Amino acid sequence: MNRLHGRLCGLYYVVFLARKREPTKATKSVLTQPPPASIALARRVASLRGMDMRGFTLVELVVVIVLLGILVAYAAPRFAGRGGYSELTAREDVKQSLRYAQQLAMSQTNSTVTFSSPSSTQIDVQVNGVSAPLPGAPPPGGGNTFPKSMQAGITLNGIASPLTFDRFGATSNATISVIGSLRTLKICVVGTTGYAYDC
Repeated sequence: MNRLHGRLCGLYYVVFLARKREPTKATKSVLTQPPPASIALARRVASLRGMDMRGFTLVELVVVIVLLGILVAYAAPRFAGRGGYSELTAREDVKQSLRYAQQLAMSQTNSTVTFSSPSSTQIDVQVNGVSAPLPGAPPPGGGNTFPKSMQAGITLNGIASPLTFDRFGATSNATISVIGSLRTLKICVVGTTGYAYDC
């Protein structure tokens, strides 16, 4: 306990009594210089501050610009109203149904296969007056059958009378319009071959 008391008194003398008298050059330099650990910490802080002000490297900027370019190329058509994906999907549905009707007519040679539009928002494929199962659906009685409804906002035009396919896959010439909110797409059917394509 005595030793501790002696040290505290010595510390008191150094701190408080040294202030009262004028310091010498040696004590002045000791009191004003920070300890070595503080010097290292101060240098480290100064170097970190310099890094904060430096900015971005060229590589970082190029990577960000490339990523923004990819994002804009993917997202801009959707937000700019140039997408029209529902019209494209509806057009593919109609072409697929036309080809399906043609395949049914060529595989069932004694049947009458027709492609029609019972309303402006539906397509129908019938075999001998009965709606056919959807492509990929289970056999009749156990799965989905035509007529197939178009997506919301899509109407069809140009199928005034049913297109009847013969056993060779031929039908009559037709132009079918897929009308959406953004644009109108057309499908042409070549009568002699039954081929449906975008026109």
